[in-house]
Amino acid sequence: MYRTWLACLIACLLAPTAMGSITNVDSVVAGTNGSPPYDLLSVTVGGYTVHLGDLAVGNTDALPGGNDTGDFFDTWMPPFTDPAPCSNFNLNDILARNSNPNPITVTYFGGGLWSDANGAHPDFFIFESASSGFGDNDITVQAILPGGTLGNAVSLPGSGTWGDTGLQRVGDPNNGQAIKGISFEVTDLLDASGAALAQNAQLQGLQINSSGIDPGLVAAVVPEPATLSLLALGGLGLLARRRHV
Repeated sequence: MYRTWLACLIACLLAPTAMGSITNVDSVVAGTNGSPPYDLLSVTVGGYTVHLGDLAVGNTDALPGGNDTGDFFDTWMPPFTDPAPCSNFNLNDILARNSNPNPITVTYFGGGLWSDANGAHPDFFIFESASSGFGDNDITVQAILPGGTLGNAVSLPGSGTWGDTGLQRVGDPNNGQAIKGISFEVTDLLDASGAALAQNAQLQGLQINSSGIDPGLVAAVVPEPATLSLLALGGLGLLARRRHV
């Protein structure tokens, strides 16, 4: 009986974490509508609030909308300034797509491989300026796993149903469009075989696929610096014990 119970317990511990929930952003604290910059201070989803100190941006790589030869999109034509638009916490910044089919990749959140830091709470946040008629209804996201392997694509709802932050984009392109947000957990993502990622999975980053999405921010929850220091000290302690064995 004991062996059966122990086997069941081990199986449960090793089993993939159940799928999470792709959830609209409820609200943000990010300045006053109409008076950018909208520097993000916190974001709330379902009663759970993440503050700026717990968030990190990554390295954004994307070709901007390049079909317009006039002045409208010149700010977003290659080469990008570094960091690229959407690589900071100003929600009024924008990576304009102009119906560009190339994917957006955001890697190395906080500078390294990402891993879960907050349990069964939202891990990733995407904000964009959106209108219901702008063609943003075909959005998928893929996990970029260590080594660059892509997980299977996961569909996100159309941006017309994303949570409204109460802020509007100021300046061209997309002047006056609502800035909206969505969140999801690592367990909402899939591996290359289509299985849900476990909560302890490590990620190199995210790939966002859409010709319409105009992201203003892609961010992830990362461990606090104090937590990272403790993990490093723990690793050093383990190494020291091994040397004494």
